[in-house]
Amino acid sequence: MACRSLYEKKLRLAEQCAPVLAGIKPANLLMLEGIDTEEVREMIRDSQVGVYFLYKGKKKCAWLLYREKNIRAVLNQTEVQKFLQTCGYQTFQMEDVLERLGERAAWYLDGQIEYPHELGIILGYPLEDVRGFIEFQGKNYLLSGCWKVYGDVEKARQTFALYHKVRREAVSRIMEHTINKNNGGLNYE
Repeated sequence: MACRSLYEKKLRLAEQCAPVLAGIKPANLLMLEGIDTEEVREMIRDSQVGVYFLYKGKKKCAWLLYREKNIRAVLNQTEVQKFLQTCGYQTFQMEDVLERLGERAAWYLDGQIEYPHELGIILGYPLEDVRGFIEFQGKNYLLSGCWKVYGDVEKARQTFALYHKVRREAVSRIMEHTINKNNGGLNYE
């Protein structure tokens, strides 16, 4: 279903991307139908978050919303670079990685390759969990939440709780703003 109102678009943005908007996650996927990249940029214009168009699927488009500093920190890790090399990455500059990730996502959607698991790294999932997911083909995980956990369960639980709290707060702020703006009625602009 396409997002028709600004309220609905902002609500979906909060639900899907609150942790990156709050600065506690390097990146999030934003998947929406009926919206373009300029609209996404406009919705986050006052933030320090970048937007990278990843792909257009059959019904929805996907963007990567990211914090440049956080992505660069992830990409500077030696173990992450070694992992990315096994996925065919030859350079670890953020712009090059995002471009290659976009290509690989499109190939995946076209049925040419398996899922680009390196996306998990960019989204801030621990490398041990990404490796575990690949090794065990998504099975035998210790915990499932925002991602499947194969390593540090307690740290993952804390992270999941933090992400959930931030999402809940962001959605509440949007709903409260809309209600207050309309003296008690929801605005579906």
